[in-house]
Amino acid sequence: MNPSLIIVICFAGVLLSVIAVCLLLRDLVFSGPTPAPSLVDRSRMYRRNAKASGAASTSLIDRIDRGFDRLVIESGATMSSLTAMLGCVACGLLLGGVFYMLREQVIAALLIAAIGMSFPLLVLAVKRTRRLARIREEIPQLLDLLARSARAGRSLEQSLQLAAREMRGELGKELENCGKQIDMGRSFAAVMKSLAARIRLLEVRILATTLIVQRASGGNLPETLDRMSTVVRDRLFARKRMKAATSAGRTSALLIAAICPIAYMVMFIVQPEHMNVLLTDSLGQTLLMLAAVLEIVGMAWVAGLLKQPG
Repeated sequence: MNPSLIIVICFAGVLLSVIAVCLLLRDLVFSGPTPAPSLVDRSRMYRRNAKASGAASTSLIDRIDRGFDRLVIESGATMSSLTAMLGCVACGLLLGGVFYMLREQVIAALLIAAIGMSFPLLVLAVKRTRRLARIREEIPQLLDLLARSARAGRSLEQSLQLAAREMRGELGKELENCGKQIDMGRSFAAVMKSLAARIRLLEVRILATTLIVQRASGGNLPETLDRMSTVVRDRLFARKRMKAATSAGRTSALLIAAICPIAYMVMFIVQPEHMNVLLTDSLGQTLLMLAAVLEIVGMAWVAGLLKQPG
């Protein structure tokens, strides 16, 4: 490879890595409890959700950008989308660059860089899944608290503010945000729609719709919330039973999916001259790319079969 091109690539990689580290330190160390970049991303997310509810986006780049913003926000990470994106690029450049310096194989370095860029996305996806699971576990407590508050004669706004003060965890923070929006003069229906857009859970959408309809037409709210609390608890119990029933299948699928990449890496370390055929020969490169595509398709198919409803 041309030495000038190597210098340019190294300079770009070091520059992006320094920028990513600086932004990460700014968001994690030098920011307060509610970082400004995260709030900016949150406001942008509200506007995009409003636009998406009116008309579907026709741009693939816009959908990818909106999905990445949603992933960062729903994960609860105290960083902006730009910082997360630069973190992905930095991980890819670090792993791919180190591998290229050791082996000087462009295609393998690109594959390693792609794997490195996927690591932060995997971490954010796991954090989002755990955060939504914690919120789902807190919903029955919220429904009981709202029902007791309604029986005591409080309005919906007062009930939400009481729940924000009494509850802890992720759902309490979201309710506190709703209370601030109501205090600033935003309509109750808009606040509930915003809550359902931020927390994409079926239970939250049903709760938001119930409160909006009750606010407009009236009705026996405590009884409705009690029934809804019973239904949510039954759904949680059913999800846990399904998770326990499919644990063996999920473990088997994970082991089967991990055998091929682990075996390839072990063989590449133990006998690199034998595995170099897949990286240097055109047929080997085609077979390697086909194996990677089939691996991804198989994992997506098994994940779809084991996906829990709701």
